[in-house]
Amino acid sequence: MTQAEAKSDKTADLFAVRSLLFLPASNPRAIAKAREAGADLVVLDLEDAVKPEDKKSARAAAVAAVATAWIMPVAIRVNGIGTEWHSLDLDAVAGSKADFAVVPRATSAHLIHDIAATISKPVLAMIETAAGVLAGAEIARETAGLIAGTNDLSAGLGISASAGRGGLVYALQRVVLAARAVIFVPLIQRADVLTDDVVNARAALRRAQERGMAPPPAGWIGKAGPRRICVSYSF
Repeated sequence: MTQAEAKSDKTADLFAVRSLLFLPASNPRAIAKAREAGADLVVLDLEDAVKPEDKKSARAAAVAAVATAWIMPVAIRVNGIGTEWHSLDLDAVAGSKADFAVVPRATSAHLIHDIAATISKPVLAMIETAAGVLAGAEIARETAGLIAGTNDLSAGLGISASAGRGGLVYALQRVVLAARAVIFVPLIQRADVLTDDVVNARAALRRAQERGMAPPPAGWIGKAGPRRICVSYSF
């Protein structure tokens, strides 16, 4: 039975996610603030936001942070497959009280399956490469949910930052189809808008709605100060 078929209560919570907060696990002040930030899902990052020399201490800090209760689900994003930190990160997540593991740059369903089996926790797979988009439907069957990472996807496709999201429409729609083709697999789109940047936040949310994703509740934009957010979920 795949993860998509065997849903836990925590997985079901993903359908209510409207705000997604990524923060470096190497920053204790950010972790303390995240507990009160009001995000629907917090991701303690061991990957992009953490310098190589801080990986070990960040890993320990993430495990310590989830040892005590949070009011929202908490995930730990591990370093990518093939990096020197990946296996150590998986061991740490497996022994932690994190609700989910987030795997960056997912491109292979069987690797995601193996990770989930190794850590015995639900996995959120980030779709942020061309290969990941093309394998999206297969990956979705092995995950608790998908996260569309638009920044890395844009970079990988050679789309300039000034071009906006127009060049990603086809890729993002494929990810939406992948999530909807597998019953009850949530899709979260990660965005770089800030909640106090009302104009850009509303534009991002409008585009997400046009692609088949649901908007956050009324009054959500502009609250709680700037943070990196997810714009919506699918299904």
